[in-house]
Amino acid sequence: MALSGPAANQPPGTPTIKLADVEYPVPKLSLRQNIALQPLFNRVAGKILEGGARVADLTAEDVTDLAEIAYLALSRAHPTVTREDLQDLPIGVSDLVGILLTVMEQSNLFKKVAEPGEAPGEASPQTGTP
Repeated sequence: MALSGPAANQPPGTPTIKLADVEYPVPKLSLRQNIALQPLFNRVAGKILEGGARVADLTAEDVTDLAEIAYLALSRAHPTVTREDLQDLPIGVSDLVGILLTVMEQSNLFKKVAEPGEAPGEASPQTGTP
């Protein structure tokens, strides 16, 4: 089951996230979405990206936050999607963890900077100013 909506109208090169074996476009996110995303990123991004938390170490609240991040990312290209639609998809927690960097980049709340020895496509997020 894939989500429906106007996602086909996205410009070429729009980054995608993969959920339930389907690629979904994630255009740059709106201020409204960024306001909702900021506290979610603050709660889970550091734990996952910097702390090296394993999926098994995540709490139910962490997973709920990741699901909300996915919902907010999808809602930009799929404005009719509901949280229930997302929760009905066969998505694993590791899938939710896997989309985090793309959503962070599309939020413009974080900047992608290369660390020494990294190729341009392997950069780590760094907080920026909204």
